[in-house]
Amino acid sequence: MTVTGRLPPRKSTENPRNDQFLAAHPGADMAREGRVANLRRLVADGQYRVDTGRLAIKILARALRHRAS
Repeated sequence: MTVTGRLPPRKSTENPRNDQFLAAHPGADMAREGRVANLRRLVADGQYRVDTGRLAIKILARALRHRAS
């Protein structure tokens, strides 16, 4: 931390925690493939709907977290 109490900005845009998770859980890729296949089926059937309010909140929260770092 610096004198202001803020952490310095990250040097990389990659998510190392995600990489660590995938390395520790070799079946995660298969689970992701199943999730993607299910989502594709729902989109093709017209049954997938995005909760725009929830999406907007996530986008705003991520932008504010990014700005604060």
